[in-house]
Amino acid sequence: MKFNCSFLILLLSLLTTPAMAEDDWWFDVEVIIFSRDHSQVQEKFSEVVHPIDVQDATDILSPYLWPDISPFQQMLPICNQLQPVEPPLFTPRSLDDLTTSAIANTNELLAGEMSTPTADLDPVVYDFNVRDWQQLLRVDCMPEPSIQSLFEPAAPHAFIAQVPVKINSIGHRYPASTHLISQQDLQLAKIYQQIYRQRDLQPMLHLGWRQQVVFGKDNAKNLRLFAGKNFSEEFNYWGKPLPKATQDDPTILAEQTMNMGETDIDVNRLATEPLDVITRIQQALAAPERSVAIEKQEQFVQQEFTGKLPEDVWQLDGLFKVYLQNINGVPYLHVDSQFNYRYSDVLSHTATAITPSSTIVNNPTTAPSQLMAADQQQPDLFLYSVPFNQLRRVISTQVHYFDHPYFGMVVQIRRYNVPEREEDE
Repeated sequence: MKFNCSFLILLLSLLTTPAMAEDDWWFDVEVIIFSRDHSQVQEKFSEVVHPIDVQDATDILSPYLWPDISPFQQMLPICNQLQPVEPPLFTPRSLDDLTTSAIANTNELLAGEMSTPTADLDPVVYDFNVRDWQQLLRVDCMPEPSIQSLFEPAAPHAFIAQVPVKINSIGHRYPASTHLISQQDLQLAKIYQQIYRQRDLQPMLHLGWRQQVVFGKDNAKNLRLFAGKNFSEEFNYWGKPLPKATQDDPTILAEQTMNMGETDIDVNRLATEPLDVITRIQQALAAPERSVAIEKQEQFVQQEFTGKLPEDVWQLDGLFKVYLQNINGVPYLHVDSQFNYRYSDVLSHTATAITPSSTIVNNPTTAPSQLMAADQQQPDLFLYSVPFNQLRRVISTQVHYFDHPYFGMVVQIRRYNVPEREEDE
């Protein structure tokens, strides 16, 4: 009887060990992403942007870049207009305005960082209580919310011109979910410095995070990463340039009113500006139309896409997934990555259709109206999207390199052993 009980206990322990082991697979993932000089790349990519759905992806960068301070707002007392508070040192401002100003200051620092390569911008994480926030922001209370404000849509987050290269946070000793870790926990600093010193390479992102890794590709969850420049103020997600603000210039408005199109001929202007009209007709005839096949493919892709697009158009944006897969009874780590790299360039069908300005200016017979037309006529820009899709089996603690003509990615995954909680904790 004792033998049977002992055997039963041993059998139960063996059956439950794999399940418990899978729950304990925690890893630190460190990633370095850098762009490379692609001026020599001859390959031309399609004008059709294939979107990446970020609907169900875990986003660890957005809460870092746009921190949620609503808990501090809720803990502040409601302002009492009958008992005014002590005047602050400067004009009170709302927490939203202060957050916007802080992000604007970050953009200025990033601009300085780009011009001064030796500068590092490592965000400092503070542990404030409510009173500390009041003293720091000089906000003693919050106005009483109105009923109308409860139904107003959330305001879009402030614009950030570029993602900081180095992401610094606080790693949790006893992790409960995926989270960023500090720069002190990273181990690829020497590789980052080597990349930094290369003239044709530009670091875009260096960060690390701690996550639980599960078995099976379908069971693992995507993590969203984005880096580089923010094109949201210049292009939409599909690569089209955003319209510029109309200037209150009567000359330009009159020009827009008189011109109905590039191929339209104004008889009244034909007698006074024959050279200008002829030049514009030649340019319009020489400019090939955008391929009908490209337009149809673009419409099809946009109509078929039912996922969620990113709110901002980043230079690099996509998904990163880490999972375990048993191969011949041995668990192996796998990295499944999918990114879109964006860069602006002249559309291929307009690059050769525009007459060079130098040719027109150096021509002594050029009329003044032609000089103005040549100055105003610019080739169409487009935000191209270069896809990146790689699935690779990796080994823990080894450094792996993912290559691409436009950028590179260095990855190292290290096992993190969660320490046992002490009794006094």
